[in-house]
Amino acid sequence: MDYDNKTLPLACFSFNAVENPRLMNTHPIWAALIVNRDYVPYLAKRFPTLRQNSLKTDKTGPHDAPPFSLVLIPTKDIPPAALENWEQANRFYTEINWATKNRRPSQPLTSFMEPYFTRLVMMNDPFLKALYWEKRGFFDYLDHHLDQAAQDYEEAIREGVPAAHLYYDAGVCLQLEKKYDEARKYLQEAYQKKSK
Repeated sequence: MDYDNKTLPLACFSFNAVENPRLMNTHPIWAALIVNRDYVPYLAKRFPTLRQNSLKTDKTGPHDAPPFSLVLIPTKDIPPAALENWEQANRFYTEINWATKNRRPSQPLTSFMEPYFTRLVMMNDPFLKALYWEKRGFFDYLDHHLDQAAQDYEEAIREGVPAAHLYYDAGVCLQLEKKYDEARKYLQEAYQKKSK
């Protein structure tokens, strides 16, 4: 989600068969994802052979669990159509992230998501749907459309993956909109999911 920090993509360029033209025709053994750790149980259920490692960040406090995980999935375990969809989604998000850098201040961030809506949401992959709606929610949040952001996070849960952080993000947006009863339900659900 941190589209300002390109350190990792640059550092990993030489190993990334999706981005490095010299590796385009190779067949990597592993697919690597950096995801919010709340997605790991879903991915582990879908790909039981995955390996994961929690990543520490500068923002992680001494008692906080690391928010991100490095997930490695053997490419032989990913259906070819799903892997192709993930690669295409990676290209879309790269385009979106770079396009937002050159936006006019009055241009809403979510406008950069529109051209990809049908292609990303219709890929029929719950993980990709969750990522789409989560990013859209984040952009709506940054554009100060909190009610819409909450709806985006609700879509991520309903159509995608019911991950704890999505409940939390929806709850925070609703709380900022002073919809306290709805917010409480989402925040309680986030807490219950984190407690498992």
